Amino acid sequence: MGDGELSLFLRLLALHIPEPNDNDSPAKHATVKRIRDQWLLASKIDFVGCVPDGLDDAFKNDDGRAAIVAATDSLMSALQGVADRIDKDALNLLGMEGGPWHHDFPTSSLIKTADAFRDLYAGRVVTTASDSIFVPAAELGSMLTST
Repeated sequence: MGDGELSLFLRLLALHIPEPNDNDSPAKHATVKRIRDQWLLASKIDFVGCVPDGLDDAFKNDDGRAAIVAATDSLMSALQGVADRIDKDALNLLGMEGGPWHHDFPTSSLIKTADAFRDLYAGRVVTTASDSIFVPAAELGSMLTST
């Protein structure tokens, strides 16, 4: 998976993190804000070769884990209810740096990434960062051109 594709996934995931309600603890509000801020930054800037997702930190407590699981479920539900591709013009409205999107993006790739993300946080991924057995968007080439 290229950095552009991962950045897009994180951007969409950040937008699906549920807001804590007024009755939730200040700690939960802070956790959700920290995760969302991290993912919005990681998905905005062109981090070549290293997209900082902060997953280890996010999973340190139940509030972080619950926010990530809920965001993934929400994004997956939204992706399954849209067209086969996300329009490049809509993608260019997301405020991501690194150049404009020149092609529509297939939702199937984001669904595969969400499935892999679920496998990761469920402990079903037994590979290391140096393995490349699962690369959901590799066949697409780069759809985000750096400027």
